[in-house]
Amino acid sequence: MAAIPRRTPDPAEAQAMPTFDCPTCRKPVTVADKADLPFRPFCSKRCKTVDLGRWLDGTYAIHEPAAPAATTIPEDLDPPVG
Repeated sequence: MAAIPRRTPDPAEAQAMPTFDCPTCRKPVTVADKADLPFRPFCSKRCKTVDLGRWLDGTYAIHEPAAPAATTIPEDLDPPVG
């Protein structure tokens, strides 16, 4: 079976590829296609798991309650029936 030749990426295309930093390890990651990186915005499953662990152990937390405007019911809604 013959090998399929790989296309050399055009330098202009390389600049168009999105680049971001992994929020856990800060490693720069360049992605050609969304399917190329299933753990986005993380660079790997490990970094995704580390981030989850930080939320679960309380390292990351949301310390402010939700804004009152976000928890109020608009006056134009009918009260619940029942």
